[in-house]
Amino acid sequence: MGKKGANGKPKYSQRQKQRQASYVGKGITKKDGLKVSGATASSLRKDKQFEVCFDDEEGYQPQEKQTKVDRPNADNKLTLMLHTPNSTPREAGVFTEQQRILLVGEGDFSFAMALASRRGSRNLVATSYDSLHTVKEKYPNSVATVRTLREAGVEVFGGIDCTRLGVDGAHAEVVAPEGKKLLWDRIAFNFPHVGGGTEADVDCNQKLLSAFFEACKPLLHPARGHAVVTLRNTSFYRGWNINKLAQEAGLHLHDTRPFDTDMFATYTPVRTNPAVREAPTADDGICHSYGCHRKKRDKTKDRSHDDDDGKGKEGKGAKRDKEKERAKKKRDNADDEC
Repeated sequence: MGKKGANGKPKYSQRQKQRQASYVGKGITKKDGLKVSGATASSLRKDKQFEVCFDDEEGYQPQEKQTKVDRPNADNKLTLMLHTPNSTPREAGVFTEQQRILLVGEGDFSFAMALASRRGSRNLVATSYDSLHTVKEKYPNSVATVRTLREAGVEVFGGIDCTRLGVDGAHAEVVAPEGKKLLWDRIAFNFPHVGGGTEADVDCNQKLLSAFFEACKPLLHPARGHAVVTLRNTSFYRGWNINKLAQEAGLHLHDTRPFDTDMFATYTPVRTNPAVREAPTADDGICHSYGCHRKKRDKTKDRSHDDDDGKGKEGKGAKRDKEKERAKKKRDNADDEC
């Protein structure tokens, strides 16, 4: 508390008056020792969840807006994780914080939101086949999702055909921004489906995946890049022969694992084409990962098997030696009796 003048009001020095004038110029008042740094005021002013109230009697008061903000449930978690220091890389299934990840075939971008909530938004690009205008019409909740992703630093693009990535210079804004080709650690396509359930539809889906594998192979990092495709574990999807399609494109299976719905709890699959039926859940999904090179054999396991085999052979040899020794003793005893 500063000294008071003859009129009973606080008495400020010239330096204090100049500082208070700077606060007033920024729309912030400083009264009776209340200190608000310029950086704090600026960050609060930019925060859309707060509005600034200026009252000469009460000073600076941040208050929550009463207006309802329509955002996904993962928004708060995403914001918290992005601003929480973490000494170890965050992981989410086959994805890690250190990887450059491209998501293709997104519907309402709920998977991009779920993934960013788990591993952060760094080096993450999410794309949809539909234009963003069409996405907005199909899935009204995507408006808030896309806004949140972009505010967090995720790049979001619409109108991207994953079967033509980089083909004849297509979609350069994604694969070669500023004229520089990017190599990706993960290119992921979740639950691809062109619609329908007939044999002819199976053929269409196989062509879709073949073209996807062909397009993304040159974009994968040759040492650590993987194309990741998640399909439902049913007879219809198993009939697509995805492993054969990837092999024909020069990719090799590295890993298969169940799709962890608990890890991506805010993700809900949607149908990209208008349909009467609801989209199936991701509960029975299987995640397939394909790399540019063949998966290396685990030499540790091979050595352990060799050691086991060696011990087995050694055990059998020792048993034979004992049997020979006993037979020899019997002959010797027989000779002695004679």
